Amino acid sequence: MNLSGKVALITGGSRGLGRDIAKLLHDSGCEVVVCSRSKMNPTTKPWFAQWDELDLTDLNSVDKFIDKTLLQYKNLDILINNAGFGGSLTPFINTSNDDLLQHTTLNFLTPFRLIKGLLPAMVNTKESWICNISSQAGKRAVPNLAAYSATKFALIGMTQALAKENHESNVSCISICPAGMNTDMRESLFGLKAAQKQQTSMSVASIIKNILTKTIPVENGSEIIIKNGRIQRIELSPNY
Repeated sequence: MNLSGKVALITGGSRGLGRDIAKLLHDSGCEVVVCSRSKMNPTTKPWFAQWDELDLTDLNSVDKFIDKTLLQYKNLDILINNAGFGGSLTPFINTSNDDLLQHTTLNFLTPFRLIKGLLPAMVNTKESWICNISSQAGKRAVPNLAAYSATKFALIGMTQALAKENHESNVSCISICPAGMNTDMRESLFGLKAAQKQQTSMSVASIIKNILTKTIPVENGSEIIIKNGRIQRIELSPNY
């Protein structure tokens, strides 16, 4: 895909991996729309064409955002569900109902709702991508992060089903499964020193950009596991 002139929507685009992806796509000529709960610094050089303040845990607000996007853009070329909730290191038995709801909403329900609502704007384009940011924890569960791991597993399962349902369309659906990244989420879970030992979010963002441009070819439905700034392996769910 030639990114120039394409429309890309990225959730959680104010910092970390979402911001890095937005920067790379913006610099490649995309019209980048980002939404986040965090406010933007107006003095910062913009890495997007449009920013919407959006609480992704409020499903009514998400539905209104979908309607607004469909009115503004008849075609949507790239959807990147990046926003997520890491929570805290908590034993399964101590996971609160509120935390479980946050994980379920941000890591699974909201991406599901956004895809369902925006898919009509994607099937009419020549080529489009749905890129769901899961985690290595969505492939191999992490103790004391049961809710996070479970919802990232669910996100991969949804992506597999979506890819198989749309295998004859122009829409490619993939899961990105990074190992640890040096982000605020990683720091809040494991501390600053542990976070600094991890791969950079920009290295992961660069791989995603190269997949979108087909510099790195992947099949529809692929799960791309990224570690140490490189693709560790690519997995593809079989058709039964």
